[in-house]
Amino acid sequence: MKPSPIHPAKTQFLRRAFVIPLFLAFALAAGKEYSALPEVSTLTYSLKHPMHLIRGQSEKVSCTVNLAEDTTASLITCSSRVADFNSGNENRDSHMLEVVDGLRYPEVKFTGHPVKQVNGGWLIDGDLSFHGLIHPISFRVNPTYSEGTVRIQGEFPVSLTAYQIKRPSLLLVKTEDTVHIALDIRAPFP
Repeated sequence: MKPSPIHPAKTQFLRRAFVIPLFLAFALAAGKEYSALPEVSTLTYSLKHPMHLIRGQSEKVSCTVNLAEDTTASLITCSSRVADFNSGNENRDSHMLEVVDGLRYPEVKFTGHPVKQVNGGWLIDGDLSFHGLIHPISFRVNPTYSEGTVRIQGEFPVSLTAYQIKRPSLLLVKTEDTVHIALDIRAPFP
């Protein structure tokens, strides 16, 4: 009698439950650096105005993860030039670059340390450097694995006034103070 094939859902469960944690343990023990795949990694901002939602995306993201045996010693850096964010409206992008003083402060950068595993995801504490100021932030990421890549997605809020940025306005009505930053990073993962 032939053994019955394993159902694909069970295969995926077994992979997630046993193979990936085993590989992570090995990778962490070895101390490894992963770099984002630039052609498929993005940073996106969303900003609300009473009349519409403003969204811009950068596809020119630099991101590296240096995994250490002890994840609290791991280091994550992720950055993009503010001029590389595209909202699909050239006038709006020019105005946004002016509002954030992109010529004087050309880069937004996150440096995360430490990284802690929590409830199936990872909590990252770090510093966001934007508009010449640095503030601590924490956010959660949820990695997913498929076909030799890891995809790390997360989101965190940023207060414009905390970074001394005047809220943009349209028809004399200002946007909300909070900008939501979403990251969607993909990296090779053997």
